[in-house]
Amino acid sequence: MDVRRKDLVDKFYVRNAEILKSKAAAKVVFDDMFNMIVESLMAGDTVVVTGFGRFWVSHLKPRPVRNPIEKTTHMGIAKDAVRFTTSQVVQNRINAGK
Repeated sequence: MDVRRKDLVDKFYVRNAEILKSKAAAKVVFDDMFNMIVESLMAGDTVVVTGFGRFWVSHLKPRPVRNPIEKTTHMGIAKDAVRFTTSQVVQNRINAGK
């Protein structure tokens, strides 16, 4: 089952209903948290969420790309990719649930 953003916002609101005034306020807080993560990554920072994991940007060099229809090869473009690794805490909780 896929967990969508809306589902996470609803759960976030239920857990913090006494602090938040409405689901709309929960959505704003939830979205702002992820926007701050994206802004930090765009600035070149590594984001460490203690007990959850680490996000960082990896710079990928251009690599050969093959077009199977035309049977040609050309160099792709260099790009940045967001990487994530879980913390040991999360890894242990996932493995303990099996």
